[in-house]
Amino acid sequence: MIVLFNSKIVFLVLLISNGVFLFFYFKRFLKCCRKNPLKSITFTIITIVIFGIFSSENLIIKRFIELKTELSSPIKGDYYNSTNIRVAILKCNLSLLKNVPVLGYGNALQNKLNGCFKANYNSDFYIKSTYNTHNYYINLILYGGWLFLFIFLIYIFTLFFSIKHTTLAIFIILQILVINLTENYLSRHYGIITFNYFLALFAFINHKDSALS
Repeated sequence: MIVLFNSKIVFLVLLISNGVFLFFYFKRFLKCCRKNPLKSITFTIITIVIFGIFSSENLIIKRFIELKTELSSPIKGDYYNSTNIRVAILKCNLSLLKNVPVLGYGNALQNKLNGCFKANYNSDFYIKSTYNTHNYYINLILYGGWLFLFIFLIYIFTLFFSIKHTTLAIFIILQILVINLTENYLSRHYGIITFNYFLALFAFINHKDSALS
């Protein structure tokens, strides 16, 4: 899953979501740890490993410092980075949303984005590399209209209804959905494969539990 860390914002999103999950899990853990010492040892080891990874080389501090210093620094010429590029992408996304056709821009979406970059920024950053919407939900609207987003939301609600009793499954799917706020994760082959892998795994577990009950 290291591929998820291909941006600083995703790193922060994962850090926050994992922190929230660990907080609520820890509250439940405190209630049952006295009955099962093995769970106590396992949880302690996992917690130490996770915080050890995130604290190595002051990664968290570096991420916040860059966001703080570069968030308000506009793109100009050869001066651009992952943070101010994402700000530019968000502004162009919102600009395109104002006049999105009923059925979206379709395959012309990337050209529309590039046109917005060209019109608003004196830089060729979008020529040197291709930058998509970096938001899967906005991408659905811009590509296929609001109907695409509506269909996707129906699918997600149906999915949650079918796995609502599986806490781990809901947590992982929620993480993927949160990541889609800053990445077109489900538009990429590894995102689709990872998502469907977990769905198949949880479906197998649910089927096995149903057979045993």
